[in-house]
Amino acid sequence: MFNPLNWLQGKRIDAFSRELAQEFSSRYSLEMATESPDKKSEKKLGRALNYVYRQAREFRQDRRLGVYGTARLGNGFKWELREMGYRHDFIEEATKGLILSVRGK
Repeated sequence: MFNPLNWLQGKRIDAFSRELAQEFSSRYSLEMATESPDKKSEKKLGRALNYVYRQAREFRQDRRLGVYGTARLGNGFKWELREMGYRHDFIEEATKGLILSVRGK
């Protein structure tokens, strides 16, 4: 049976996952991701990921995501980064960290 509240929750998750990816990109640009890593860019990457993971945990605290919602958040984040042009292996690691962070592991 169609539940409008579930549909609305899904739309919120989709929008938030896009916002997370855009926020990540503003903190760690595609150019930085494609250059050879140095200490400065590694620190920036760590700070950007920590910020995104913290925002995702706060989002989870305000809503009950469950397995489906967590997967939807991860997929939205992954596809937004992919559209921005980040490397596949980079995206997979960042998304894995996001999912683990949201799940509290």
